[in-house]
Amino acid sequence: SSLAWCQKEMEGTKNKRNDQGERTAELSEEIHQLEARRNELRKANRTLTGKLASLEEQLVNVTADRDEDKAEHEKEVTDAEDGSAAVTRALEILTAVYKKENKTKESFLQMTNKVFRPNAVGVLDMLQQVKEDFDAAAERTKKLEKEASNEFEHLNTTMRASIRSTERSLTKTAKDLGTVQVDLGDTLAKLRREQGLLNGAVKELEKLRAACMDEVDPEERRKAREDEIEALKQALCILNDPKGSMAC
Repeated sequence: SSLAWCQKEMEGTKNKRNDQGERTAELSEEIHQLEARRNELRKANRTLTGKLASLEEQLVNVTADRDEDKAEHEKEVTDAEDGSAAVTRALEILTAVYKKENKTKESFLQMTNKVFRPNAVGVLDMLQQVKEDFDAAAERTKKLEKEASNEFEHLNTTMRASIRSTERSLTKTAKDLGTVQVDLGDTLAKLRREQGLLNGAVKELEKLRAACMDEVDPEERRKAREDEIEALKQALCILNDPKGSMAC
């Protein structure tokens, strides 16, 4: 009968509409989760980018400081070694002079033509002490340079490892972000298709309701109309809120 046909068609169309509504709601929730993940990855990307820039800047500054210290140490060593070499030459010259004049270290203090000459022992000992001071300064600076170099190598290795680790994390985050954005685009496309099918089911149900209205009992008609109004409200809510931020 016409009534039986109407009831069967309306029931099937209602089920179809409900299924599409559920699918649309599921996709809306999936989009909501994907957007949350995308925002999380964007934040992580910004954080890692800032961290990487900071580490690279620190490494540049530390390297510049190391180069400056190294240059200063090398200059100090060169100055000390030059001083030691100069004193050594002076010692050699004076020693040769004293030997040539056949002067002993014990009796060098004497007056010649009323001019006092210094004691050879005192002069040579004084110059020897100056040379030893230069040599000690050079050794101290070399030791400081070695310690500073070792400390820098350790710091340099640690910082470069941190930079490489941050670069790997940034690469992975960028890759994950790209994947999420693709998934989000695909899911939005699916949602639009499902919304189109939901709209079609709602319109089909409206046509059936209009065509079968005379075949349905008034009480059933009233109840069906109330159900339709509620279903339309829910469908409208879903259509207006594809991201699922409202409770439909």
